[in-house]
Amino acid sequence: MRLFIAVPLPENAAAALNNCTKPLREKKNVRLVPKQNLHCTILFIGEKSESECKSIIGTMKEIREHLSVAEISVNRLVLFPSGTRKPRVIAAAVDSANQGLQVYHRIFCRELGMLKVKNYHPHITLARLRQNDQVMQKKQIHHLIELPSISFQAENIILYSSLLFREGASYDPLFTIKLGS
Repeated sequence: MRLFIAVPLPENAAAALNNCTKPLREKKNVRLVPKQNLHCTILFIGEKSESECKSIIGTMKEIREHLSVAEISVNRLVLFPSGTRKPRVIAAAVDSANQGLQVYHRIFCRELGMLKVKNYHPHITLARLRQNDQVMQKKQIHHLIELPSISFQAENIILYSSLLFREGASYDPLFTIKLGS
């Protein structure tokens, strides 16, 4: 199964971000991330067996008391890959007080025996641009989307399994860490 660890968005934050992407709904070359799938990835783990998944859940249970609530704020629109005229991903960059998301990332990498992503940039993917169609220019994207000011607390960290389909991904929560409890 394909696994990742993420902070889910509260309903009001997901609704506000979903609402700001309305101008992109009419664009043929854009696939919006459904509101229920919006999240901030801490660590993409990749394909793992069921026994490896159980081990990851065991590790998450062991380290949960070392994780605290982080204040998260959406601060700007970003496009990936950066530095290219033809971006593939439209995302909202996020910051966290005391670099909470980066701390989560380092802890999970260390505890799961994975290499830390050198350039971990916390973000919430809003849409993907299809490769085969004419790609919108960066200026056009920035003109169409006005990000709202959003702040929220990371109250949960969830291990998800991800199934990929032609029409998009489907996420299934496998284990939840309730922060601050």
